[in-house]
Amino acid sequence: MRKHFILYLFWGATALVQSCANHSGEKTQQTDSLADDSLNPSSTLGTLADSNSGTAADTSYTAQINAPDNFFEDGSEPSDWDDAGFSDPQGFKHFLVQFKGWVQHDKMDSIINHTRFPLLVAKNKDSFVKKYPHLFDERMKNVVARQRLDRIFRNQHGAMFGQGDIWFTQDSGKYLIIAIHK
Repeated sequence: MRKHFILYLFWGATALVQSCANHSGEKTQQTDSLADDSLNPSSTLGTLADSNSGTAADTSYTAQINAPDNFFEDGSEPSDWDDAGFSDPQGFKHFLVQFKGWVQHDKMDSIINHTRFPLLVAKNKDSFVKKYPHLFDERMKNVVARQRLDRIFRNQHGAMFGQGDIWFTQDSGKYLIIAIHK
């Protein structure tokens, strides 16, 4: 337990230094990667542009992607990524940066292309399109925006955002939404 506490203190200091370095005043331009399904890691790091103000949002994902995620602040230890079915945790986190952008900018087609149907809340793509405004309302968009990439709960069922609001899995190298709970 003491070892975990020391590692946590070290991680916190490292994350703080990385965060300060990432917020050195440089402006980051919005990338076009939010418009497609490419998983180019270099195009998804940094910040996403705030669609309302046109300025860079104050969220840097680089530190969260690279930070240790084998224990949380409350002392709990999530399942291993392999046990949750993810062969490339950093690749998944890069995908989640894109997913956050898709949700922020209502890129419904990109979200649909990474959804395994049927869902309990939408049996097919047409149903998803009709229900999208309800599924990704302001509350859900806040859940997605606030989810830290180094604090993703996972177990044998997959990985989740929020308190089980959205569940993901990896299938044949592709990351998919497998559940949305409203």
